[in-house]
Amino acid sequence: MAFLDASDGVRLHFFRLDPSAAVSTVRPLPVLLLHGFAVDSETTWVRSGVVGSLRDAGHELIMADLRGHGRSQAPSDISGYSLGRFIADGEELKAVLGIERWHVVGYSLGARIAVALAEKANETVASVVAGGVGAASMSPGRPWGSEEVASALEAPRIPDDAGARARAFRYFAEATGADLASLAMLQRAMTQWESPRPGEITCPVLALAGDEDALAGSPGELAESFANGRSATGEGNHMNAVLKPWFASAIVEFLAGISNG
Repeated sequence: MAFLDASDGVRLHFFRLDPSAAVSTVRPLPVLLLHGFAVDSETTWVRSGVVGSLRDAGHELIMADLRGHGRSQAPSDISGYSLGRFIADGEELKAVLGIERWHVVGYSLGARIAVALAEKANETVASVVAGGVGAASMSPGRPWGSEEVASALEAPRIPDDAGARARAFRYFAEATGADLASLAMLQRAMTQWESPRPGEITCPVLALAGDEDALAGSPGELAESFANGRSATGEGNHMNAVLKPWFASAIVEFLAGISNG
């Protein structure tokens, strides 16, 4: 467990984990893991078994709690939640750790940031795994954030006229014990995030989502928008697909096929 003081003063929490001791072949490039909205690295990656599977496959791992999540600090101003700021966090972490290239694996919010990292620094990202996203959630022009969700998160109680999505986000954030005010600020910031630019990414990309993930849409259609995209799907919805055994297996298989990775 360690901390990084980002250039804007926000303290970020991260882990660096070696491959399993019993592994005879260590993969040459580390893997950055980025979790989803209102959770943290341990919830998304450790409890799901993804960390164990990747370490057993010979991967060194870096898990980062996104700003406003887990043990990382929350910015006091909405500008601290810009997409560019999340990209800078990744680049600063890579520099501090002395890493030249890595694989980037993200789920939901983390997947959007993973794609943005590859757009910004294609030469340093060996591959991207974009989990919990698909053609619906990553479509051009679709805002990532929602004022309705932000309002539901910061209200003393869920407004009577809140829609199903806003209610689901509030219930989930309460269940995880997340900082509701910080998440509301993040939701508002995300309404201004730029749309993904998959045409700018040349590295291999794996899009994967549960077969009942209505929020994500089709990972297959999303994969087609990348120059070197592929997809996988299996049992689960947006909240639990990452917990299913097929999810970790798909990531391990994908990374195993990356040459020099």
